[in-house]
Amino acid sequence: MKREAKELATCIAAKYNFEPAKIVQMINVNQKGLKIKVDDDVVRQLPEGQDMVLEYSRIAVPPVKREWDEADNPNLDRKDISAVQNAIQYEGYILKLIF
Repeated sequence: MKREAKELATCIAAKYNFEPAKIVQMINVNQKGLKIKVDDDVVRQLPEGQDMVLEYSRIAVPPVKREWDEADNPNLDRKDISAVQNAIQYEGYILKLIF
């Protein structure tokens, strides 16, 4: 196993049966309550076998704004385009690791 944030996220997702791509953010809350973004440096500093508590929050990720080029699909009208833009929204997770 690599000691990288992406690998940690993949292992957590596999254990709790959801897609790693749905993890929007991982943070560590230290003993003083300071929130630290979990990146490769944080993961490398973790002692082997470190116990931790995982809290997660589900969030709705805002829709992705995309400029639609009518030349891409001339059969779409403005009503169809706005319906597609509103549909591009998904659920994600924020993971809070306490150790």
